[in-house]
Amino acid sequence: MKTKLSCLEMSTFMFYIMRCFFIGITINNIVYIANQDSYLSIIIGFLIGFIPLLLFYYLSSYKKELNIVELIEHLLGPYLGKGINLILSVFILFLSTIIYWNFTTFIASQYLSDTPALAISFIFLFPTIYLLNKGIYVIAKSSVMMFYICIVLTLLPFIGLFFQLDMDNFLPFLYQGPTPVLKGSFIYLTNNVLPIFLLLIIPKEMVEEHRKLPKNLILFYIMTTILLFILFFLTLGIFGVNLTKFFQYPEFHLLKRASLFGFIQRIESTLSIQWILDLFMCNIIALYYVVESMRITFHIQSKKIYQIILITVSLFVSIASNHVFKNNTIGAEFLMFPFSFLLYLFFFLIPFFLILIAHMKRKTQ
Repeated sequence: MKTKLSCLEMSTFMFYIMRCFFIGITINNIVYIANQDSYLSIIIGFLIGFIPLLLFYYLSSYKKELNIVELIEHLLGPYLGKGINLILSVFILFLSTIIYWNFTTFIASQYLSDTPALAISFIFLFPTIYLLNKGIYVIAKSSVMMFYICIVLTLLPFIGLFFQLDMDNFLPFLYQGPTPVLKGSFIYLTNNVLPIFLLLIIPKEMVEEHRKLPKNLILFYIMTTILLFILFFLTLGIFGVNLTKFFQYPEFHLLKRASLFGFIQRIESTLSIQWILDLFMCNIIALYYVVESMRITFHIQSKKIYQIILITVSLFVSIASNHVFKNNTIGAEFLMFPFSFLLYLFFFLIPFFLILIAHMKRKTQ
């Protein structure tokens, strides 16, 4: 029986997490804030993103045999540690609800417009429970298979779309100054980089040849950012600012402009499966974090109780995702800045606080 994850499997988790909030959230927000200069926000956010990557690497290396839940209890003690873990679990459960809301909204709006969102939620509830029940090793194998599908579906449309670029859509340069660009970079950083914190639920010692893991993660970090940047650059360069703002999912409509080999057209429904896989897998990782955190916090040994918690949490997210926002307008307003500040608080400030404590403990020892 397999007892270790490969570096590739861990890296594919990062791939999904970074891409998850891009569709329908990040791309819409940074275009709304920075307009034609919004592509600069991704570049700046990417460069700043190496800072939280280093912080997360420090946390994962401090006690290689512990995941983040166990590490928090180790650093803060059993009582305060459990409290912080419960707060983090509640937030990540809310995060999973947001992911599932975006997931069902995308499918309902672009594929199954006559199907209730709740029905779509329950359809994908069963594979979610199945994968979670099988454990992290089966999730990891599924992640690698879906990764190759996503890469193929991502690269296929790029060739034909590059010839449709209109560089005038990026002018005038810095028309509103640098402030909107920096705000957009904060959106990209919080939405697409900081959620990598979820990977800390897997102890570093659980990874084969974990000394190679940092290089693999940095490679995937750079590769994923390049793919997201190209997608965004093509969307803005072909549609322009106004048309990009008009669509709820401009990436999907961009694929309507794509064709394969010059004659295979109307392939957007097939190519956009990549984003369904991104959202689905990121939601699996978030739910795995919540369930594992509860197992460790409450010292759950019974497999039957663990499965009941797993099913209950998955079912809760499926139902709650249909009621988290009254309408898409309220959802868009919340996902602009309040959501980013919450991500910043839970996925940067709390880890930074933990690093200070870990550093002080190591220094005193």
